[in-house]
Amino acid sequence: MIRPGLYTIADYALTTAVAALALSPIVDLEGMEELSVEFNFAYGSGGTSLKAWLQTSLSQGTRWRDLACFTATTASKNRDFSLRRTADTGFWTPGSGTLPDDTIASSIVFGDRLRLLMTSVGTYAGGTVLSARAAAT
Repeated sequence: MIRPGLYTIADYALTTAVAALALSPIVDLEGMEELSVEFNFAYGSGGTSLKAWLQTSLSQGTRWRDLACFTATTASKNRDFSLRRTADTGFWTPGSGTLPDDTIASSIVFGDRLRLLMTSVGTYAGGTVLSARAAAT
């Protein structure tokens, strides 16, 4: 891998509702074999729901595909998971913002970048923050 290391994918303070908000990607991750991710939702007040999809791109950011989906509502929540590139023997249809709640994709293909795509409902307040960190190797 060109740039193994620890990365901050998001430190996003939620206030107003967002629809398909794509955060700036982390780039130059060619050759990634494994990714360990930590999601931390620090709930303050308000709001209804949040979905965040960890995504990668094989087309330098033209098309994105889901790797994992994290959800939260009105309570603080932490989730950790690891992804490893998998060999697949068949075709599969990637999606963007379509992976079901709190799941990981069954076929893992890493591109050269990662980003977070978020959708939230309601107005969060009181210092509500979504953080995501990753260790890429």
